[in-house]
Amino acid sequence: MEFQGGAGLSFDFDNLDIEMMCDVANLFYNTDPVKSRTLQFKGQSIEIRCHTEHFRETNLRLWPAAVALSQYVSDNFEELFPSIDLSKYHCLELGSGTGYLSIALSKMGINSIATDLDEALSNINYNISINDSLIGNLTADSFSWGSTNLDKFDVEFNYIMLSDCIYERGTFDGLCQSLTALCESSTITTKVFIAQQPRHLGEEEFYAKLVDSGFKVELISISQGVEFGDDLVDVEIRCAELQRKII
Repeated sequence: MEFQGGAGLSFDFDNLDIEMMCDVANLFYNTDPVKSRTLQFKGQSIEIRCHTEHFRETNLRLWPAAVALSQYVSDNFEELFPSIDLSKYHCLELGSGTGYLSIALSKMGINSIATDLDEALSNINYNISINDSLIGNLTADSFSWGSTNLDKFDVEFNYIMLSDCIYERGTFDGLCQSLTALCESSTITTKVFIAQQPRHLGEEEFYAKLVDSGFKVELISISQGVEFGDDLVDVEIRCAELQRKII
């Protein structure tokens, strides 16, 4: 299945070079079990403690799509947040991992909640604690995909953001259920942004589930190259915008 996006962009994962993707991954994930990385963002430093020893520890890695999505938000900031009163905006990050994206949002003045599984929260909170100049309110909380109990959230979200979360088919149904519940329960328009490095691990299947669940899916950008510290890593990141269809 192929999804058409703006400006003639489309989802097409048939010709990916998986070996090349693995080579790129090795640039991000070296053999040090724990590493502190400092990235520059809008003239400020973001320090992130990330774990790199075991590939399965996905929520303890700094993924390239998180960096790319923060840059997309920065590049389109005035369009996404047109009001001068930034306190009115709230973002929810699902699958936050190290917390990098939510920290970047906070540095831009946006109130954010970084969510992940319980075992990731201590590292997210640590990364929040070592970064200063956080303007927007930033908290971390546990949230499991598949949950439709939203009582823990006392605000409505303008945006829900995910980065490099589409790689395990067993999570697709639960993630679709949670996204549906979050958007349907909101009295304001909630948009979802998903940034993903194509890996040919069921991305089309996931987007098809979202369409079947009543979402409009549009590919809005393709970035080639992610600034990662002092390096420019040649990796493709695709960003999609989701919104519930108005019936």
